[in-house]
Amino acid sequence: MSGSFLLDDLPVFFDTEEFADTAMLGWDPVVGQFHEAYELASVGAYGMATTAPSFALASTSVPSNVIGMAFDHAGIRYTVRGTEPGSSGVTVLVLGVA
Repeated sequence: MSGSFLLDDLPVFFDTEEFADTAMLGWDPVVGQFHEAYELASVGAYGMATTAPSFALASTSVPSNVIGMAFDHAGIRYTVRGTEPGSSGVTVLVLGVA
C-alpha cells in the first residue's frame, strides 16, 4: 500500500491551472510536471554545466514502448531516454534534447 494515498491527490498535481504543463508525447497530448534541473560544477580550472530534463505524468498516460519517442514541451523537441516508474501512479520520463 506504499504511496497509495497519493492516488487520491493526483488530480491536484496534474491540474493545468495549478501545477501542471501540457506537452506532446508522440502524437498524443499529455499533462504532467516538467522539471529541468540545472547543475554547475567546477572541474579543475574549468566549469561544467548540465541540465536533466524530466516530465512526471500519470502512469496510465505512458505507453509501453515509450523509450525513443518524441516529446515536445514549450517549443523544444526532446527524446524519451528512460523511465522511472513509481508505485504511486506517477512515472517520470527522463528526457534528452533531440
